[in-house]
Amino acid sequence: MLPEYQFDHCVYSITENNLTEEGLVYGYNKCATFLGLTKERAHVGLTVILTSKWMFASVLTGPYMNCSNGNPVYLDGFSFAGLVSLQIVYSKWPASAGLENDDPTIL
Repeated sequence: MLPEYQFDHCVYSITENNLTEEGLVYGYNKCATFLGLTKERAHVGLTVILTSKWMFASVLTGPYMNCSNGNPVYLDGFSFAGLVSLQIVYSKWPASAGLENDDPTIL
C-alpha cells in the first residue's frame, strides 16, 4: 500500500519469473483477496494498472461528481498515473456569449 492514497488499493511487484499468464493471474487474485473483492463487495468498480514491474489495483466505490446530465463520473486508471483527462464542460451564460474564457484546464 502507498501511504499517500487514503483509499483501498494495493501494489503487487512483478518479477521476470512471474511475468507469465499464470503469474499475472496469481498476482491479480492476491490483490483481489487483499481488497476483499467477494460476493459481499461485488458492487464496487476496479481500476487496474499493469506494467512489466508492478500491478496497481484500486476499488471504486462511488462517483466523485455527477455531470450536468446526471450521469456519475468515476476516476479512470490514468488519474492514478498522473495523467489528466479533462471533463467536457458545457458553457452557460455569460460564457456562452463569449464574455468569459471557460476553457477547461488542469488547474
